[in-house]
Amino acid sequence: MTLHNLAGQTLGQYELREILGIGGMGVAYRGYQRNLERDVAIKILFPGLAAEAGYLERFYREAKTAAALEHAHIVPVYDYGVQDTISYVVMRLLTGGTLEDRLMSRAEQNKPLPSLGEASSLMKQLASALDYAHNRGVIHRDIKPSNIMFDDQGIAYIVDFGIAKLVESSTSYTSSGSPIGTPMYMPPEQWRSETLRPAADQYALAVTLYQMLTGRLPFEATTPYGLLHKHLNEDPTPPQSFRADLPYQVQDVLERAMKKDAADRWESVTAFAQAFDTAIRGQTGELSGFFDGPVTRKKTATFGPGSLVSFNTNSPLVTITKAPPAYKQPVFWVMGGLLLIALVVVLVLLLTQGDNQTPRSTIAPEMLRSTVVAELGLTQTAQVNGGQTAEAAVALALTGTADAWTPTPTLNFAATETRQAVFDRESTADSFATSTQESVLYTTALAGATSTQDALLIMAGATADARATATQQARFAAATATQEINNQTATVDAQIAATQQAIQQTATADFEGTETQVAAATAAQQELLIMAEATANARATASAAPPDL
Repeated sequence: MTLHNLAGQTLGQYELREILGIGGMGVAYRGYQRNLERDVAIKILFPGLAAEAGYLERFYREAKTAAALEHAHIVPVYDYGVQDTISYVVMRLLTGGTLEDRLMSRAEQNKPLPSLGEASSLMKQLASALDYAHNRGVIHRDIKPSNIMFDDQGIAYIVDFGIAKLVESSTSYTSSGSPIGTPMYMPPEQWRSETLRPAADQYALAVTLYQMLTGRLPFEATTPYGLLHKHLNEDPTPPQSFRADLPYQVQDVLERAMKKDAADRWESVTAFAQAFDTAIRGQTGELSGFFDGPVTRKKTATFGPGSLVSFNTNSPLVTITKAPPAYKQPVFWVMGGLLLIALVVVLVLLLTQGDNQTPRSTIAPEMLRSTVVAELGLTQTAQVNGGQTAEAAVALALTGTADAWTPTPTLNFAATETRQAVFDRESTADSFATSTQESVLYTTALAGATSTQDALLIMAGATADARATATQQARFAAATATQEINNQTATVDAQIAATQQAIQQTATADFEGTETQVAAATAAQQELLIMAEATANARATASAAPPDL
């Protein structure tokens, strides 16, 4: 059976952080519950169980039964679930270690065993928890030192209720012919695969108490078959053989709790604990501190590819492999590369959009003129300032001189043709939504102005364009954007030249022979060229400045 080290993985809202211990039925992890921000203990059962028919139904049934047990000395079950082939139970994290940890630490450091009074106090806690579960029809089936844990104040808890029964119903375990449980603590009826009753937990607890008092087991053998024979046929070794100060009444209490026939044992676990407390009365001894303070956790296994761990004498060998961290897996780098490419593409598109943003006038020339007239309270035919028309008053308000509004009739024909051409070109240019499109519109409008008045209005609109914030973004490929801008710029240059030539020819034909008229046409032409250059400069400045979004 192969079991991966899942440290670093996530099960729902739980993060598996480190292995706490390994047993014959699964692996316990220190976990973290993200939504409540607390540390928890997570028991992962062997993944092979989930593949069996009916397993999920059994798992949820036993998990609900365990979660319903609410007792001061039964570890609370917070949650349980199945993800893929992994079934898990989430419990309160106990930081005081197990009874097995304390027994091993005592042996390694040559510390004293617990006093009889301390052992009796522990027995009362455990007996109340077991009888509470038994009265609700729940038998633990695997009482042993590793399933007795402590919090940081030395209070005892029984863990793993229901798990032994769940595994016991697994065909992969029962078909092997080995009974479910831990051989050193199993009662004879469990060895014989008989129906278990509450007295089975009493037997296992008596073996645990015997080990806690003497540091040894009542039945010892080098093979499971040797243990089987002793549990079925022999009496336990007298505890005084390992600890001479024990009262002989303690031996009697222990022997009854370990009777071969379950019916001959104490009527309840509480009765067993009370009999033990009576047997040591007056000989409780001095406090040893066995259950106080932190305990060095025993090393249950070393992990790495190919390492083998035997959980107990009847458990299969399990290969523990540690999954490589995410950053060492090829898929991590592939996904990272794709993400980087996507970010670069998005950045290029954003930069391209910023370059292609062009200010668009929000005030048409006609609207600007109408607004000024309205502000002056005039009409187009009103006479003001000694016979001055409304047009002249508007021009004076905008430019300081009424002469700037003098009509130039000779440009009307060229303006009409130019406007039609501009209309035709706008239908095509609108699809690109580029800065060159705006250049075409402004330049053509200047060329087709019917009077100096119109030129002034267009120049005012261009000034407003320079101040407008870009709100429309053009999205097109950066590879073709430059070519399109160059083509549109060349078209604009050609249109400017053609319009200027038409103006010059028209002005020369209409005003030829009159020096004053020629001078006026030349001045108008120069003014248009100056305004065209000013507009181009304004466009260049607006394009160079970053959009004020």
